[in-house]
Amino acid sequence: MKKFIAAIIAIMMVLSLVACGGKSAESNETKKAETKTEAKAADAPLAREEKTEEALKREDGASDKVETKKEETKAEKTETIDLDFNFEDVTSNEATDIIWAFEDEETKRIFVEEAKAEGVEVIFGADGTTTMIEPTGEKYVQTPDGVWTIDAPDGGTIQMGGNWPDNEFTKGVPEPSFGITAVEETSIGFTAILETDNLDDLKKYCEKIKVAGFTEELDEQEVQVQGMDIYSFTAKNSAGKSVNIAFTAGVAGITISNF
Repeated sequence: MKKFIAAIIAIMMVLSLVACGGKSAESNETKKAETKTEAKAADAPLAREEKTEEALKREDGASDKVETKKEETKAEKTETIDLDFNFEDVTSNEATDIIWAFEDEETKRIFVEEAKAEGVEVIFGADGTTTMIEPTGEKYVQTPDGVWTIDAPDGGTIQMGGNWPDNEFTKGVPEPSFGITAVEETSIGFTAILETDNLDDLKKYCEKIKVAGFTEELDEQEVQVQGMDIYSFTAKNSAGKSVNIAFTAGVAGITISNF
């Protein structure tokens, strides 16, 4: 959406420049004709003086137009920056549409100033990350590939999109062939929303989990309520690691814990 809006603004700016150019040319032709008429009725020195004054006026007018255009462009640029940093924005597709660390210096300057006015501290890292710290202590970090992570003050990390993480909970659990929408990791477990709305694909993934050794206390159920498929899978391995998978209303999720 932001790319679409930016494209519309760019097109409008081009059209405005073309229109201004056309009007300027028309105005210049009219002024030239008036200058020629005045020159015929007066001596050459006077005509030259009037022409010089008219040229200065045109230069002053052009200068004013350039300054006005610069201010309008700066204002348009500022309006395209969304600085409302909250969880809803970060979890939407719009939040990853701009990789802030790779923006030009002027955009980043405006970004920092506007964020500061909202009480948000912005830090651009040398590694291409952008860190935003809310007054509440929540920390939002955008990686160079556009993935967001959120660190809550009371512990726990949420990752929006990205790759299947490698941590103490995912070790020994097969990586799904489909992606992940969001991940939350705490000291006691790991939860992810899986990018699939196909129950058959999810069941195939559960079979892979069984092959990986998750066969103890196995419980697999499937029911249909008012035409809606509801599926659950629970199993443990010999080390006591537990995997729970649920599917309902086209949404799939997995939870892994060490008990």
